[in-house]
Amino acid sequence: MPPWLSITQERLAGYRAALEQYGLPFDENLVRYGTFGPDEVGPMVDDLMSLSPTPDAFFTASDRLAMGCLTALRQRHVNIPEDVSLIGFTNLNVADLLSPSLSTVVQPAQEIGQVAAERLIDLIERKQKAALSARSKSRRN
Repeated sequence: MPPWLSITQERLAGYRAALEQYGLPFDENLVRYGTFGPDEVGPMVDDLMSLSPTPDAFFTASDRLAMGCLTALRQRHVNIPEDVSLIGFTNLNVADLLSPSLSTVVQPAQEIGQVAAERLIDLIERKQKAALSARSKSRRN
């Protein structure tokens, strides 16, 4: 995903935090940024697979990128999960239909949206109550 998107920055921060939690170093050389272009993932996979040692896992910031990575790895005869693990992010509805099934980080968008809306409504209602309370106090004085 493009590095300037907030979602990219947040997922990268989560990746870094997970590495730190387990005492693993963050290596900027293992991070690649891109769009969802169909011909973009293959060169990134080639670049990463040319490193020594080769990666034993790919963690993508979206399932869409994971699908591109899966295709690129298969074209290069890299076996998943025997040679390389592959994990996506956002939980595609078809992830378990693939062979092998795609491991993904679940991001329950509907639930997140519902909680965000509830908190926003609660905040608005608290501000309205505070404003009404302030008005009634000023009238008493």
